[in-house]
Amino acid sequence: MRYLIAIFSFVLSILPAIAQEEASTFVEKGAIAYERGDFEGAAKAFNEALEQNGSNASLLYNLGNAHYQSGNYGQAIVDYERALFLDPRASDIRTNLEMARNATTAFEEKSEPAIWEKPLHWLSLNEWFLACGIAAGLLAVVSLMRAFLSGRKGQVSLRWVTVVSLFVLAIGVSALILRQGELDRAIVLRPGTEVRLSPFSTADVVATLREGQGVQIQEEHEGFYLLSKGWVSKEDLQKVCADS
Repeated sequence: MRYLIAIFSFVLSILPAIAQEEASTFVEKGAIAYERGDFEGAAKAFNEALEQNGSNASLLYNLGNAHYQSGNYGQAIVDYERALFLDPRASDIRTNLEMARNATTAFEEKSEPAIWEKPLHWLSLNEWFLACGIAAGLLAVVSLMRAFLSGRKGQVSLRWVTVVSLFVLAIGVSALILRQGELDRAIVLRPGTEVRLSPFSTADVVATLREGQGVQIQEEHEGFYLLSKGWVSKEDLQKVCADS
């Protein structure tokens, strides 16, 4: 029995390395295809790498470049926004995102955030989740250590750790609350996407959307998303934060 457990543990230990190696192979294939001008082949290879290795900003950026070069601007915008979601400080991703939006005339009509809101965008939501978790953990540790540290210096140090942790926790929670709308953001994939009065393919068309346009999803119903203007088929939209 113990030999079976050892074999099982060994297999589990090498699986991540195998997946990483396969992902690297697909990245290399994608880069070669991109250099040859086979942008659809490059996109396929980069997608395979993402399936093997999970989402990361660099791979999504390369995938966006491949989609952009193949003229698939709506999907390129999805890729760039997903990359920016993971790495909000990457200027090259932001630059290419604006290029893709300009190619589809899908300009973002967003007001400049207030000065106090700008720090909330310094980190990705995942990084804010991590920061809040670390801050909460430090507060828990500090509360336990107070009983064991009786010296004045120790108490002062714990007080500073508490203040900093509370500050980070307050900013992190504010960022998560104010930016939760990003989780329901989607991009229009096709030009002239039809918005319908009700969630049925036979319903009257009340508006059309531009390729690459950003929208907020309010709810979903049997293959349709509800937007502020009406219902749109799920096939015509793609969420920036993909459902797990």
